[in-house]
Amino acid sequence: MNGENLRLDAERMLAGINALPSLPTMVAELLASIDDATADTDAIARRIAHDQGLTTRILRVANSPFYGHSHRIASIADAVIVLGLRSVRALAVAASFASVFKAGTDTEEELRAFWKHGIAAALCARVLARRVGVPEEEAFIGGLLHDIGRVALVTCFPRHMAAVAAYRRECDCSPIDAERAVLGIDHAEVGRLLAERWRFPPALCAAIGCHHAPPVDAYRALPGILHLANVIASALDVGGEADALVPCPDPACWEAAALSADESERLFAEVEAQFGEICEILV
Repeated sequence: MNGENLRLDAERMLAGINALPSLPTMVAELLASIDDATADTDAIARRIAHDQGLTTRILRVANSPFYGHSHRIASIADAVIVLGLRSVRALAVAASFASVFKAGTDTEEELRAFWKHGIAAALCARVLARRVGVPEEEAFIGGLLHDIGRVALVTCFPRHMAAVAAYRRECDCSPIDAERAVLGIDHAEVGRLLAERWRFPPALCAAIGCHHAPPVDAYRALPGILHLANVIASALDVGGEADALVPCPDPACWEAAALSADESERLFAEVEAQFGEICEILV
């Protein structure tokens, strides 16, 4: 690192992520509507339907074994009726979000690994949310975007992240420990800052920011779900990262999930069965 100061305080971090493009208007509206009980379902469906490419990807997922419906869903309006607005909104966010970050020759492989890990975490979060009564679709979006701070760092601070990778190799430590040592900040905190900039719902911002260390009172809420989904997705190793390390789960959080060995096996099997097809459609 040649003695260079690579520390990123909040001011430098915000200056960097402010260079990122704004969210597409429709994605911002979809995320904002998560907490809006009065959201106009028909208007949202019409907005999604106007984007033919997005509609095609949503319908491919809606008609896949992911949902397991026997009748073909032919339109966004049908999808809203059969799956519900929450599911369609989650699919729309998932299908359109990758366009915000443009992969370059130096970051393409890392960004692709990120989206694959995010999809696996989203699938895990959806299953875990079902067990504890958290809305599945919100957990799906949270799982997909829990590491968004990592993408921001790779995109906006590639030289800094190269130094983080070098530190990891030298010290044989976890990515988040290397980030803290080199940058003075980690991707979870960066993700929270970015989520707030993009006006994500407050609960989602908070969960992204603490997904490596959820508070005790949130073990069976969205922060705890994202924490465990990240661990399980890392263990499944779907991102294909040769030197990836599986983070240790918070023991109390794992205990609160109350997953038996058989339930854990079923969760792994469900995620692995769905991952390939969903990844092919969304990545």
